[in-house]
This record gives sequence, C-alpha cells and structure tokens, in this order.
Amino acid sequence: MRLVYHQDVQSDVNQALDRYESISPKLAEALWRELQATFTRIKENPMAGHLGSPPFRRSNLKRFPYAILYRVFSDHVKIMVIKHVKRRADFGLKRS
Repeated sequence: MRLVYHQDVQSDVNQALDRYESISPKLAEALWRELQATFTRIKENPMAGHLGSPPFRRSNLKRFPYAILYRVFSDHVKIMVIKHVKRRADFGLKRS
C-alpha cells in the first residue's frame, strides 16, 4: 500500500525531532528510526492500527509518547497527524 502524507505531517515530525534533539541527538535519531519503522508497519498492514476517532486509525509508537493517526483508502494510506499523546485530544482531527 502506498503512503501519502498530509502537508502538515512534516511540521509534526520536525517539532518532535527538535524536542528530542534538544535533549540528546541519540534520542532524536531513535525517534526517527521508530517513526520510520511505524510507517513501514502501517504500509504493510494498515488495518492493524486500532480505530481512533473515526475515520482515523491510530498506531502508537512503542518507545516514545507519540501516535500516528491515518486514514485508509482503497489505493493508499494517508498519514494525517503525528502527535504527542498528551497533546489536545482533538489535535489534527480536522485535517483533510
């Protein structure tokens, strides 16, 4: 399945990486690797993510307190938002 990214996802990733880079470059690198691994899992099996706020599915990172919200379409998966789990519950849900 092909992955497509909402235009604001790059900003979400940059904010998360900047936060961890300020603590430790190794932590930022570990976050980047985990994001990439989670994108791969979503691409390979998009229905594995649990249903979040409809119509979004959610995949939580294992080591970091972030979640990826995405939508599954017939020919692609659209990554909608990457958010800290303590962030407003509705953050990113209005993205289309």
